[in-house]
Order: sequence, then C-alpha cells, then structure tokens
Amino acid sequence: MTKIEERLKKIQNKGAQIVAEAQSEEERKNEIVKKYEQDIKALAPRIANLIAIAIELCKNNIPLGKREKAVIGYDEEFETNGITHKLGFYFSGERYLVGVGIEGGGCCGLDLAVNENGTMVKHPDPYYQSYQYFGYNDYCRKCEGFLKNFDEFEKRVNEYVDNL
Repeated sequence: MTKIEERLKKIQNKGAQIVAEAQSEEERKNEIVKKYEQDIKALAPRIANLIAIAIELCKNNIPLGKREKAVIGYDEEFETNGITHKLGFYFSGERYLVGVGIEGGGCCGLDLAVNENGTMVKHPDPYYQSYQYFGYNDYCRKCEGFLKNFDEFEKRVNEYVDNL
C-alpha cells in the first residue's frame, strides 16, 4: 500500500468513525426523549383529571386560582404564561384549553403542552411537537420542568378546589 493509499484509508476510517459517533449520539438523545415522553404519558389519567377540573371551573366562571397583577396583564395562579414559564393550564390564543404545559413565550424556547391522553400537543404537525423542532436541550428542559413540578401543581389545584 502506497503512502497516499494509507492516507486516503485513514481519512475514510476517520469519516466512518465520525458518522458512527453521530449516530450513537442521536440514538442516545432519542432514548432520553422517549423516556421523558413515557414518564409524561404515564401521568395521563392525572392530567385528564386536572383538565376536567379546569374545564368545570371555566364553565362555572370560577377563576383558575388567584389572579394577580403581573408585569404584563394578569397572572392566573394555575395558568402557564410566556413570562413566568411555570407549569399550568395551557390555553390556545382563542382561550381554548389545550392541556397542561409550560409556555416558552418565544424568548425562552417553544411551548410544551400535554393533553388528557398524555400526548404532546401544541401544533398539528407531529414534527413541530418533536425535539428536533424544539431543539434537544429546550425540549428536555421543558420535559424536566413538567415532570419536576407536576405533583406540586396537581396538589395545589386539588387544594384550591377542595377549599372552594
């Protein structure tokens, strides 16, 4: 094997290694995302209960928790918004209850909303609900925030209703 052939072979081997590492990294990311989505999907019955409560509160003109003056407009205690980025009930622009989620507000990433089936919803095209559109880090951060804060959110909503 000539020197040039050795160099070309070395380049080809390195290229194959880079491709293999990239595929491995993508597989790792897919596994982490799948785990987050499974953990959120497991909350579906509890999410459905919270959505049923929110719908009933709205139908009966009962606010979603305390309403406080915020930097812009008002902050409903149990409603997510693009300023605080807290876990809460997620409404579409037409005040249609989409699910429970975290609103990104544009500057802090995209929105994450989960419906009563534990399915990520926000956009009708599945690509726009995926981490490829969000960006892996933003998607994981939103999923982590959802899972980390869900129990407390559920507890506070149930206490609010119990104390009506």
